[in-house]
Amino acid sequence: EVSSEAKEAFENWFKESKKKVELGKTIQNLELEKTATQEEIKKSYRRLSKVLHPDKETGDAEKFKELNEAYQTLSDK
Repeated sequence: EVSSEAKEAFENWFKESKKKVELGKTIQNLELEKTATQEEIKKSYRRLSKVLHPDKETGDAEKFKELNEAYQTLSDK
């Protein structure tokens, strides 16, 4: 039988791993390096939002939504 401490340790590790994967996807959505500055995050967001905006010919509503969520996660606002 697994001890409660081992279970808790696993659950904590799993939560942290999931956060890292989600943050990695967020960074990937904005086409950024992990060391990106706030200015680089903003520039990337603006560049991609012009391409992905649903009102544009190249637009994609779902990707635009993901882009906005990624920007909100990484920005200081």
